Amino acid sequence: MNRTLQPQDHISHFRVVGPLGGGGMGEVYIATDEALDRNVALKILPPRLVRDEDRVRRFVTEAKSASSLNHPNIVTIYEIGKDRVRGSEAGVADDPSSEPVHFISMELVAGETLGQKIHEDKSDLRSLLGYVAQAAEGIAKAHASGIVHRDLKPGNIMVSKDGFTKVLDFGLAKLTEKQPKEHEDRTEAPTRAATTGEGVVIGTVGYMSPEQVQASVVDHRSDIFSMGCILYEAATRRRPFVAPSHVEVMHQILRERPVPVEEINPEVPSELRRIIRRCLAKSPDQRFQSMKDLAIELREVCDEYESLPISGASAASQASGVLGARPPARRASTMLLSVVGVLGAAGLAFGLYSLVGRGGPAGDVGSRAQDLKLSVLTSRDDLSEATLSNDGRYLAFVSSRDDKSTLNVRQVRTGTDVQILQPQEYFIHGVSFSPNGDYLYYLNQDPDSPAYSALFQVASLGGTPQKILFDIDTAAGFSPDGSRVCFRRGMPHQKADTLVVAEIATRQEKELVRIKTPERFQSSPAWSPDGGKIAVAVQNIQGGVRSWVLVIDAASGRQQAVGTAGLFTAVNSVGWLPDGGGVVVAGFVAGTPAPQVYRVAYPDGAVRRLTNDLSGYGNLSVSAPERAVAAVRRTGVSNLWVVPADGRQAARAITFATGATGSSKDIAPLPGGAIAFTVAESDKAHIWRSEADGSLRKQLESQGLYATTPKFAEKAGVVFMEFDEQERVNHIWRVDPDGGGLRQLTSGRGETLLSLTRDGRTMLFQKWDDPSALWSLDLQSGGEPKRLASDLIDQATQVSPDGRLVCYSDFTTVQDRLYTRQVVMPIEGGSPVAQFLLPPGMTKSSWSPDNTSMTYVDRNKGWNLMRQAIAGGEPTALTRFTEGQTTDFVWSPDGRKIAIVRRLGKGESVWVFEPGGGEPKQVAHFPTGNVSECRWSLDGKSLVFAYGTATQDVVLIQGVA
Repeated sequence: MNRTLQPQDHISHFRVVGPLGGGGMGEVYIATDEALDRNVALKILPPRLVRDEDRVRRFVTEAKSASSLNHPNIVTIYEIGKDRVRGSEAGVADDPSSEPVHFISMELVAGETLGQKIHEDKSDLRSLLGYVAQAAEGIAKAHASGIVHRDLKPGNIMVSKDGFTKVLDFGLAKLTEKQPKEHEDRTEAPTRAATTGEGVVIGTVGYMSPEQVQASVVDHRSDIFSMGCILYEAATRRRPFVAPSHVEVMHQILRERPVPVEEINPEVPSELRRIIRRCLAKSPDQRFQSMKDLAIELREVCDEYESLPISGASAASQASGVLGARPPARRASTMLLSVVGVLGAAGLAFGLYSLVGRGGPAGDVGSRAQDLKLSVLTSRDDLSEATLSNDGRYLAFVSSRDDKSTLNVRQVRTGTDVQILQPQEYFIHGVSFSPNGDYLYYLNQDPDSPAYSALFQVASLGGTPQKILFDIDTAAGFSPDGSRVCFRRGMPHQKADTLVVAEIATRQEKELVRIKTPERFQSSPAWSPDGGKIAVAVQNIQGGVRSWVLVIDAASGRQQAVGTAGLFTAVNSVGWLPDGGGVVVAGFVAGTPAPQVYRVAYPDGAVRRLTNDLSGYGNLSVSAPERAVAAVRRTGVSNLWVVPADGRQAARAITFATGATGSSKDIAPLPGGAIAFTVAESDKAHIWRSEADGSLRKQLESQGLYATTPKFAEKAGVVFMEFDEQERVNHIWRVDPDGGGLRQLTSGRGETLLSLTRDGRTMLFQKWDDPSALWSLDLQSGGEPKRLASDLIDQATQVSPDGRLVCYSDFTTVQDRLYTRQVVMPIEGGSPVAQFLLPPGMTKSSWSPDNTSMTYVDRNKGWNLMRQAIAGGEPTALTRFTEGQTTDFVWSPDGRKIAIVRRLGKGESVWVFEPGGGEPKQVAHFPTGNVSECRWSLDGKSLVFAYGTATQDVVLIQGVA
């Protein structure tokens, strides 16, 4: 390249040191200002371009534009001038015949361009966002002064060695027209076309806005589009618009959307994806309306980066539901609820919401989703639930990280978050606002009775919590005047469910309604705006699982079923509309992807669907003034991974789903290293098998709507549950590992598979019409099922490794309080051989290889593994972790090793260790997401597990009528 200046050349009082770079608007050199003895960046317009009056004009415009600005994130202009070049020997007279050179002397930034940071240094995304946020602050200053940059790109943003960003090259800047003084926001002013002239395309192709490509008049929002291109490049390491020719690139900018960010980099936080999409809107009116707002949003992303949810797949292909989400700790008074809930949701212990793909709802359900407006209030990967205040001004949400949870309040209008409670040891849930918004109510472990939940009150702006009521199993629904609350209280020892009304001031309680098993209340109750009625979801699993809305007279308890009979399989949330003319529900319909939001009219019960996508919705709350519904929207994706147990090779994925269809869970290791698992297929789920490397995939069954929870034992084959769409119940089937020998094992009124003995001789299960009974079936000799116990309270029923004993849970009373007790009995039936309690902080338990003890995770002892002899005595510690959280564990087939899943911060990892044989060894690690369902291969040489990502958004649905 022929340069205008050479080292040691002089121009004015500057001595050239060497070249720095160049572009369409000039050449840049490092030079010494001999008058002030400092190094500067000297930008010149070469003599061959001086004849181009337009270039000269824009060169001068740059100098004037930039020199008028004073901001730490904009390069400082020292001087503008014109002079002839003198030779390399100092003091040599200039040639009178040479043409003068236009120059700009500016601040020399020692560092790299943002483009180098992105592509050469491979800087982490959070750092890149910090640099871009600084640049946005500088451009916001320019916009406020009436200057539009018009050539923003990574090469025009410098990052100094100490991390400060400087915006360069205002050579295409276009001054906005002067406005009357009443125009306070200069960023909204129109641009003066005379600066460059309409019909002239100026800028860097690939970063131009659509209006630049069309040579239209541009304003500050053109820079916002360019900034979106920069953000896209920072997140993906590639430009959003790339093609062989400039014409094709311009066509893409005008007509096409770039590849979704998450398809290139699935680790990009969903909040940043939203920002990029908004910046890259084709219409300026749909972008951010000021660079200052964009800078604020980027700052918030940087500040909250560690807690932001990570994207898994594109919005069009994401699975719904939360894969691997951590449930709250179980409580004695709510165990029957979880049992019947799993049964009643047609085998959803598998997490059906997170597996099945797109499908239309069953039944005649009208849809007006196109009339609604949906916006995101917040998006986090640690959010478990949220609720909106009655006036719509505040959003309360619970965030959970490791073994702690916090209660937070967001001011909806400003987006400002305030932490109301310090991190709690046990999961906060059941959050609701008082009608006037002054107080928040939530459930947490009762400090006096750890097996129960209590209702606590705290001021909405923070303060000291106060315990209000004892033994509460759902969020409190408030009467309109705020004096009373209604809530569900499970009575599992009486096989009943109750709704209770309590006075806040006096704490006096009154049982309003009691229903008996197999019916149960499925949602928190919601009080009508006129105070006369209470709505709640009810589910019945007898004769086929069905759910509906029950409206109850708040004074008399009189009941009225509302809604299409048999439409819903499950309803997880109910809220009254402000006019009392209906309720909104989050309900699941068999054959659809996930729970959607519906409007159920009152009293006629007409149902209309409000949402229709792959996401799962829940935690509905209603803002009265805006007639808007807030909901927690959950999405996720899951794949299977295999890793050698010795850790000598890295873990590798064997399934590759990017969304709902193809997501895999429910692992059953097969002989020869093969694996059986459940795969989502459109609006169904079926059992598949593959080799350990993912090859030779084969579907093992094809009938029914959902096939889930495969289990393998040599004499039994692959045993699984299947949901019959016509009967609306689960039955249990078996199939050979190669797909032959398909046979139905049960044919009653609905059954749930619990366990198999290791040899496959005996199967344990529950019947839907008698869920508290434990049944066994001899799979070898056949015959009738045998009833083993009548006081079962959950599905955590496990067979000892030798196949002789079964351990299940029932209730016992200690000082007038219910506690969960472990009962051990012979699998052939008879009297219990042992009964013992595990601590309330226990999160998972299983038999130890010695057949005489149980292994469990105790969160009260640092989430470590403990071993408890069934004969009694003090437990012993198997691990001694000092940080993080143990989320899963499984003994190896030979009983010598344990695989452990650990969570620390946002990362999750798999470890293998031999008790008493040294330190645990990490064999797989993921910086984000969830590892679940870890299983040993039958030969004990490898581990297979499901790994997935999940996000939770709080969305506001407006236009509900």
